[in-house]
Amino acid sequence: MHAPLILSHESALLCHRAVRLARARGHELVLGGGHGSVPARARAIASQLGLLGPLDVTESRSRSDSLSTHPARGGIPTNQLVPIAEDVFACSPQLALCQLAGSCSQVALGLYAFEAVGAFAIDRAADAGFETDLAPLTSTLEILECLGQLEHGTDSRWVREVRRLLGYLADGAASPAEAKLALAIGSPRSMGGYGLPRPELNVDIRLSKELAMLTDKRSVRPDLLWQSHELALDYLGQIHADPRRMEQDVGRDNAIAALGLHHIRVTKLQTQRPDLYRGLMDELRMRLGVRQHMPTPKAIAKQESLRHLLFGTVRSDDLGPILF
Repeated sequence: MHAPLILSHESALLCHRAVRLARARGHELVLGGGHGSVPARARAIASQLGLLGPLDVTESRSRSDSLSTHPARGGIPTNQLVPIAEDVFACSPQLALCQLAGSCSQVALGLYAFEAVGAFAIDRAADAGFETDLAPLTSTLEILECLGQLEHGTDSRWVREVRRLLGYLADGAASPAEAKLALAIGSPRSMGGYGLPRPELNVDIRLSKELAMLTDKRSVRPDLLWQSHELALDYLGQIHADPRRMEQDVGRDNAIAALGLHHIRVTKLQTQRPDLYRGLMDELRMRLGVRQHMPTPKAIAKQESLRHLLFGTVRSDDLGPILF
């Protein structure tokens, strides 16, 4: 009988992403069978997940170039293991995020977390590069509960990183663009973010009969919402260029305005041009009543670095976008 493989860290998250996408298409993903040596099974699973490097595992006695073995930091509660295939388990999404904290960049951790608690999944084969309208893999509450099971009163780097993450993470992002905007807006200035109040994502706001006459929907869902500040923000991706969608957007925007919300619309260009990006963030800061911090050259460099990393940039010589 083979010792079970326990996928952890990034490999566990990629596994949950693959299973999630498969189920959205109406079938179950079967990873690696129980036959062959541990390294052979690891290579098969890594290939199925599209990994070029070794498979992240924990509590494995095998040693192979096909495996990247990690210690079970904080232990592995049995309720945080998900059966994937015969003799193959994956650490839960929330446990995998805790494992990654402190060993990957803050930006990578944030993006993985927003995807895990959101309604989208990255899919390079999809036309848009992602699939949406998916059930979330986990939630901010489940991440907090998992952290409570692991920390045992310690204050290690990864515990601090998870707590910092929970300070700006929000459930419900419906696209990578929404997740990146929320990360840039709410993450701390030390990370290159703006440290602004955390928004709610895709909150359903019911419309009265009178307001429903402005649109063909009974409710509206701004991408980002700060209810106490009466502020809403929407990212206008490529889908909004469709004529039918443009008609819907007009009625939706009128309903949002009639609710008394100040409505900010963001385009790709605004995230890719440094001057427009800074203007957007300054507008949000003023609307949210946050005192301006005198930006130091170091802080400006961090903000620009994060913007480049999340959104890329555009050339001023009309040669098209630079992709990062």
